[in-house]
Amino acid sequence: MDKEKMIVFGIDPGANGFVTMLSGDTAIVKQLPVYFTELKTINKKSGKPKKRSFLNAVGFITLMYRLLATGINLSGIKETDPIKIIVAVEKEHSWSSDGNVQAFSFGANYGAILAVLALWIHAVKDNYNIEVKQIMLSSTEWKQIMGIPRKKKITKTEKNKLVWNGIKKYFDGRVSSKAYDSIGIALAALLPIVGEDLFGNVFTLNVLLV
Repeated sequence: MDKEKMIVFGIDPGANGFVTMLSGDTAIVKQLPVYFTELKTINKKSGKPKKRSFLNAVGFITLMYRLLATGINLSGIKETDPIKIIVAVEKEHSWSSDGNVQAFSFGANYGAILAVLALWIHAVKDNYNIEVKQIMLSSTEWKQIMGIPRKKKITKTEKNKLVWNGIKKYFDGRVSSKAYDSIGIALAALLPIVGEDLFGNVFTLNVLLV
């Protein structure tokens, strides 16, 4: 392996978030693994207890290893192989509109994601001697890099359309709109390094059950 291989992860945090891995000319997209717990609050429409989703930490770290293994042959790595990994995570903050339970649940999931990533990054560096860099990008930052305009008071559908218009030129394929942000975050981490003219061919977009 004489040419540096770069692998980029883009992570949209939250219980319903996604992770996108860019490797070579392939993009792999996967929803973050979660588990559900019932709340004491009853859903007025269904009459059943409301459910809250939380990150499955073991499932998440397993997913990160499996994604990495699709990008490189972990068993065949040599110390001289030039491999670089970038993990880009959206920088989050609380919103005044969030209720107490919602804010707590999101904070718990966000903290779990960062904790699992810290363990995974340390393990990858220690076990495989691979350079791993973690960066935090706010929603404003990664959208600015991708040239995605920010508009206030728009619907979720309109917001998703803006993001898709900013990322679609780099992809051959379609994916759930829920994954758009993780793709944009990954691209925003890669674009300043390789440059607009160095992207080459579009990524072949895969949604894999790894």
